[in-house]
Amino acid sequence: MRKYSKWFLGILLVLLILEIVILAPKTLNKSPSIVADDINESHVNSDKVEQLMQGVHSVGTKDGNKDWELWADEALDFKTETQWTLENVKAIFFGNDGVYFTVTGKQGFVEPETKNMEVKGDVVTRSSNGYVFKTEKVSYTSGDRSLVSDDPISMVGPKDKNGNPLRLNGVGIKADLNESTMKVQSQVVARKTFVKGQKAKIRSNTALFSGKSQKAFFSGDVVIDFDNMRLTGPEAEFDYDQKKGVVKTMFVKNGVRVSDDVKYGTSDNVRVLFEEEKFVFRGAPRVVQNNDELRGEEIVFLNRGETVKVMKARARVEEVEDQKKAGEK
Repeated sequence: MRKYSKWFLGILLVLLILEIVILAPKTLNKSPSIVADDINESHVNSDKVEQLMQGVHSVGTKDGNKDWELWADEALDFKTETQWTLENVKAIFFGNDGVYFTVTGKQGFVEPETKNMEVKGDVVTRSSNGYVFKTEKVSYTSGDRSLVSDDPISMVGPKDKNGNPLRLNGVGIKADLNESTMKVQSQVVARKTFVKGQKAKIRSNTALFSGKSQKAFFSGDVVIDFDNMRLTGPEAEFDYDQKKGVVKTMFVKNGVRVSDDVKYGTSDNVRVLFEEEKFVFRGAPRVVQNNDELRGEEIVFLNRGETVKVMKARARVEEVEDQKKAGEK
């Protein structure tokens, strides 16, 4: 009997060891005492934790369509809160026409009822067409399907064929998943090197980028320092040539002033053709240089503004005729 008792006790000991090694890890999210052993010190007190899950993957839907998809190293459900707390988060938010935004950050919070989400800590937001935004925090609102941050942001745009991206700093961003747009909300300062090495610094109140193309819109007190010239106006639009892989034109509109060290010009709008290094003034164009004033139907600056060409200078002729008539009287 004593011999069998020893064998029986040995078998029980082996079974107990197997239960601890194999079965215990599978109950991480069920036993508060085991959860406490695996919670980082950065988390709140373990007695407040209802459930802990590791290797999390979740999908949020809206109107029967996939709204977002997320992954996290772990998710905590606290007894006193209505949201999940996530660690090391990656989330994809789906827009229209195949556009999507990928957000990564150190920590996240998800409200299961509203499906709203917040990601914070070294947050990086990438659009499917190559824009990368960095900020400290971004929030997703399921109701209007928007990603929003009020913090300072930095942005790097897609590279052109020469490897030059648009670089931008500003405050606040809103990515609209319904419209597939990204808007920098204020204090925009951007820099861009163009196809022939021309450099531009752009300042404006806001900037809007498309998630479908590489068009960019700047609005509100726009100031563009382009080589030795300065352009100012309410709005500026940059058009990207997808085939050539370069920014093709810049269109400044609704009342524009262009100046360099020796002259200035005004018109309703100015189109800049970067490859041809040409500035085209249209809409009551006027150029003043050395106290001489030129007007015409169209005025063109060539060779980075060194040459001025006036088309149909009717306004100047009318002024001369007016002066002659006044002298005759």
